[in-house]
Amino acid sequence: LISLGVWQVQRLAWKEGVLTGIETRIAAEPGVLRTAPIIEGNVLASSRSGQAGVLVRGVSAENARTLDALRSPESSEGSLDDFGADGGVAIGQGIANSLGLVVGDSIKLISPRGLRTVLGPAPATIRSFKIAYIF
Repeated sequence: LISLGVWQVQRLAWKEGVLTGIETRIAAEPGVLRTAPIIEGNVLASSRSGQAGVLVRGVSAENARTLDALRSPESSEGSLDDFGADGGVAIGQGIANSLGLVVGDSIKLISPRGLRTVLGPAPATIRSFKIAYIF
């Protein structure tokens, strides 16, 4: 199992290199002003106040600071500078209101599909994150 873990880490590094190459080629195209790769998926979000199905968009902290919706929202709480630091996440005001969340609270995200591994799909993935920024 240790060699399997090493292989997964090496595979991740390879994938990140491929994605960086794609982003670099796209950014070099005439007329492209900037790039900000985003990954998205549906998960169940849970707090002490309830649960809701949500669309999660993953973006690097560096790229998050270039997105107008995050950088210049109509209103915000917390600091975008804390996004990504110590696992801090940013959520929209609608999700915050629906789940009764404020900056500093934790949100639990549950992915029913789990991780895909060479041995097949793993059980559901559950991770908690600290709310750093609400936009």
